[in-house]
Amino acid sequence: MEATNDIEINSPYGLGNIKSLISTNGSIYIKGGVASKNRVEIIAGKNVYVKFADNARIVCGETAHIGYYCINSDIVAKGVTFDSFNGQVIGGSIRAEVYISVPICGSELERKTTLEVTGFNRQALVRRLDELFHEISTRKIEMQKLKSQPESSGRNSLSEKMSILRDEIKSMEAERKQIALYLKKKGDGEISVTKRIYPNSCIILGCMFAEIDPQVMAQTFYLKDGEIKML
Repeated sequence: MEATNDIEINSPYGLGNIKSLISTNGSIYIKGGVASKNRVEIIAGKNVYVKFADNARIVCGETAHIGYYCINSDIVAKGVTFDSFNGQVIGGSIRAEVYISVPICGSELERKTTLEVTGFNRQALVRRLDELFHEISTRKIEMQKLKSQPESSGRNSLSEKMSILRDEIKSMEAERKQIALYLKKKGDGEISVTKRIYPNSCIILGCMFAEIDPQVMAQTFYLKDGEIKML
């Protein structure tokens, strides 16, 4: 299945044995999870929201939101976050540009699990954020000017222009919020495991492997000045 804009799957059972689900410009919302004997591919231009992923490949242009767990799956995104307090990734790999946040990495069976953050250009995001503030302000001024035009003006034409401006502002506000979230992350890329890191977990930042202390249950790793720092 493929669509241009957002896709919503509201069944609580989620998706089974389909080949792929693609939204070229929008987000994908799956109320249930994704599980299949054959690998399911979920691709979105923006965000992906799933309750769980089992034997899936998820690729999105912004953030992948996993409700509870990810098993034997591969995820590629700018950011990846697990919403549940006990969220867990077991096996497979997660590769993000900006951040990964997961409570539990790996399992007692010690299945190899890889978390990788490639890193991002913080200054470029700051510049883009400034551009967005300016562009949003400019469009709001344009809307005020349109609202003040006399009744004799072509109302259909004005209404259409207002609608276009509202859509543009909405899109830019969403991007602004996303960038603001990214800029809250530490350094130039962050991996946060908040509850437990099991043996045979692999943590990579900026092509460098992090040393995992087996005595430390939870750990935050981040990229700063070309080195991996830990909290």
